[in-house]
Amino acid sequence: VVLFDEADAMFAKRGEVKGSNDRHANMQSGYLLQRLEGFNGFAVLTTNLRANIDSAFTRRFDEVVHFETPGPDVRALLWRSILGDSAPKDLPVDALAQVYDLAGGSIRACIESAAFAAASAGRPVTVGDLLMGIETEYDKLGRLFKRVPV
Repeated sequence: VVLFDEADAMFAKRGEVKGSNDRHANMQSGYLLQRLEGFNGFAVLTTNLRANIDSAFTRRFDEVVHFETPGPDVRALLWRSILGDSAPKDLPVDALAQVYDLAGGSIRACIESAAFAAASAGRPVTVGDLLMGIETEYDKLGRLFKRVPV
């Protein structure tokens, strides 16, 4: 079994050759295609940017599994699970999960940002810390953050 995490970087779409770097990247893709064809094992590719993978690779996949962004119920479970015992007593988990559409990795990143902020201030995590973490994550995702009372 071979795992290619963030596969969009290695299996990227080939492009027009404008310089030696483009030519090298296209040659690398061709080489990978040949190696993948002759590979007798099980290859798993993971990506958040499936559209960036060259279609020549996707034609060779036996299966493509797409994971939808979790709904509010699953997001609430993720918030509770990741926060564990460090959850503020007044945390409106269901409201956060309903209002802020985030995947599991982003929820984890929000909680980590909140935990670092609280630790640097020498206090427990607050709802304000979590909202700051959500705002930071929305910014990283290039999404507009609107603070909603929760």
